[in-house]
Amino acid sequence: MKSYKDNNIRKGVRLNKFIAMHTGVSRRAADEIIREGRVNINDKKISQLATSVSGEDIVMIDEKRIGASDKDFIYLMINKPKAFLTSRKSEKGFRTVMDLIDKPEIAKFVFPVGRLDFMSEGLLLMTNDGDFAYKVTHPKFNVIKSYVVEVKGDITPEIFSKIKKGVFLKDTGLLKPHNVKVVKKNLNKYILLIDLKNGKNREIRKILEFLNLEIILLRRIKIGGLPIGDLRSGEFKIIKKNVAELVFKKEIETVTAAASERGKLTSENKIYHNNSHKHKSVGVK
Repeated sequence: MKSYKDNNIRKGVRLNKFIAMHTGVSRRAADEIIREGRVNINDKKISQLATSVSGEDIVMIDEKRIGASDKDFIYLMINKPKAFLTSRKSEKGFRTVMDLIDKPEIAKFVFPVGRLDFMSEGLLLMTNDGDFAYKVTHPKFNVIKSYVVEVKGDITPEIFSKIKKGVFLKDTGLLKPHNVKVVKKNLNKYILLIDLKNGKNREIRKILEFLNLEIILLRRIKIGGLPIGDLRSGEFKIIKKNVAELVFKKEIETVTAAASERGKLTSENKIYHNNSHKHKSVGVK
């Protein structure tokens, strides 16, 4: 993993790229941050986009340093409940995943890795490591995200074939899951296991809704080789870098992974339990 002392940074990189790497925002958003005069380099306010930085520079946004060394990186697992925005802030008063983190000394540094839509739940990662976030979310790194989906409707062989082959929508193009399995059927309700590789916005919902299937539950249970384990809804857990990097392990069978990995990751980490979304630190045996 690249660090603050990465060779490319020592040689100098554009400021917007540096900000994007270490905060998770887009380069366009980084340009806006620069234009607004919120960036200081070595105690000097910067507003010019054509600025480069090196590994020896001290870069701050809103008086907070970014681009710290590996030892300062933070990694969190969160079991996001429904009706929470995957965002650092909400302009419309909705609750965000930041409301689940009652440790301000942590919350002020981290940002969500990728997206998990408002009415979906399950595993979400948060970090201040921009390079890690980029690798988890960019399709070229082939990090598989696995979901349990409960649907209402009749999944005939023809409908199931369409789910597997994908659907083409005018506004998004082809939406095609990496893998789909039916694991349970009860009358007109089905439980599916769906793996995604590209992770386009609301991809699973758009596919199933296009086929007139009603989604009752959509829960992410695994990112790469990192399962959600026994985190309860609303809990978050600080994890070590080597645990976070399980996301880059070669994909393994979703069902067996969820079962075999359950509980393995809690022995060396601290879990924050949710009581009406108020958290308490507890020891883990």
